[in-house]
Amino acid sequence: MRKLATTTLMIVLAAAIAAPPALAQQKQGPRTSRSDAQKREDAEVDKAYQNAIRGSRDSKPAAPVDPWGNVRSTSGTNDKR
Repeated sequence: MRKLATTTLMIVLAAAIAAPPALAQQKQGPRTSRSDAQKREDAEVDKAYQNAIRGSRDSKPAAPVDPWGNVRSTSGTNDKR
């Protein structure tokens, strides 16, 4: 019984010692060391992406598409079978 209590106490102490550094790391977030050139390149890529997206939204909408158009008859009669 004494061995179980000692083991439990050691586990609790290890968790108490390890928890504060782990929580501090979560609050700070992951550290990235990017150079100024990499940051500039990322900004250029992002700007080009935004321009491409904006260009696709500004273009005129496509004509309506009828996916069943080739299945229907073009005669205009409603033949019920």
